[in-house]
Amino acid sequence: MKMTYEQRKASFDFHTTSNLVFDSHIHKQLEIVYVNEGELHVLAPNINEILSSGDTFIAFPNTLHSYGYTDNNPSNLCSLVICDFEWFDDFSAIMNSMCSKFPIVRKDKIHKDFLYCLDSISQIDADTADSKLIKGYLSVMLSRILSELTLVPLASCVYDNFIHEALVYMGKHFNEKLTLSSVSNQLGVSKYHLSHCFATSINCNFNEYLNSLRIDHAKKLLFTTNKQITEIAFECGFDSACTFYRAFKDVCGTTPRQYRCKSLECG
Repeated sequence: MKMTYEQRKASFDFHTTSNLVFDSHIHKQLEIVYVNEGELHVLAPNINEILSSGDTFIAFPNTLHSYGYTDNNPSNLCSLVICDFEWFDDFSAIMNSMCSKFPIVRKDKIHKDFLYCLDSISQIDADTADSKLIKGYLSVMLSRILSELTLVPLASCVYDNFIHEALVYMGKHFNEKLTLSSVSNQLGVSKYHLSHCFATSINCNFNEYLNSLRIDHAKKLLFTTNKQITEIAFECGFDSACTFYRAFKDVCGTTPRQYRCKSLECG
């Protein structure tokens, strides 16, 4: 199945949308979808389900998923939370190593804490709110959802394409000296096959995806530490400050220094 790699610049996003339809896509963030009204057709590895009002779906990082209408109800209203799982120290290891073969929680299993936090987040202006408050709400939501799921080792989940394995591996080792050859060797395939899978499966080449992982980590370091920009560049896996600056501006549309100043002003 063809999919699109969705490169998201924000570490957190919440929005409520009507008539949610989204073709097959993949991103390294965690995504939670709550159906407020109507029905939602969800497709994911091993999942072909209809969600009704009050049901919740969670897309684990680097997991292919899509949304659509149902024949019985061609309209819906859904709340979406998309965030970097690295925000949560307690859940980061789980997101990197585990999955759920049925990542859906039905209405009768949704805890009231989840609904309270979801409603609270919906009333927050993410651009001006305290990030610690948002993380607190999200931590409770994630905790309540995960407690209702049966988690198994990532290797136990069957995916349509080994590209998922490549994305997970790169997510764990992005700050090392990764190349198309080194990753393909790790996966036991030719570099040409891996390159082809990136191009045909997620419409994003190897270096673009690798840079996006490194830039995401750099953004966190720029905001949460006082490290020199050159130090951050090397820590994220770039071989020079010049390469880092160029990649950062390509992805974020601004320089690392400008990003740090703006983030600190907003924080």
